[in-house]
Amino acid sequence: MPLASVRCRVAAVGVTIRFWKRAWWGFVNHRGRRRAKRVGDRQTATKVARALREEFARDALRLSAASADSPTLMAYAEEWLETAAQTLKASTVAFYHGHLTTHVFPMLGTRVVTSIDRQDCRALVVRCRAHRLMATTRGILRSLSTVLTQAVEGGLLPANPAHRMVGICAPGTRRQRKSSR
Repeated sequence: MPLASVRCRVAAVGVTIRFWKRAWWGFVNHRGRRRAKRVGDRQTATKVARALREEFARDALRLSAASADSPTLMAYAEEWLETAAQTLKASTVAFYHGHLTTHVFPMLGTRVVTSIDRQDCRALVVRCRAHRLMATTRGILRSLSTVLTQAVEGGLLPANPAHRMVGICAPGTRRQRKSSR
């Protein structure tokens, strides 16, 4: 049974320090997983807990330190389109440019590339569905995914948040093959 306990909840993250087994421990509950680390005395445990809370709050508010160096999605995509225009067909560049400027930039254009996550991509899908753009949603996500793939290759993102989201785009919009019977 703990002698002392300090708790904090930030965006489904719990940071707790407790005196347990004759030492102070820090416990972090994040996404259903619990991690424990022995931190020594109470002052150190309090400092560690405060630092973790600040880090989780920064992540929840998308205020990372790297965001100052990262370009916005609009700037990155426009720069990429200029370089891609040299190797892609003009119709492909027009396809990407049209979808990005019409649908993606109004919603995500001012966001820093490193702050875009899967929830933002889902929100884009929901917005496209709300405007009854069922068939176009796939093309919009393909355009966004292509830009984010280049951001992954450029080292700005660890993984592409729009990758393999085609299954949630618009159910029933895939063309059915006609049977030869």
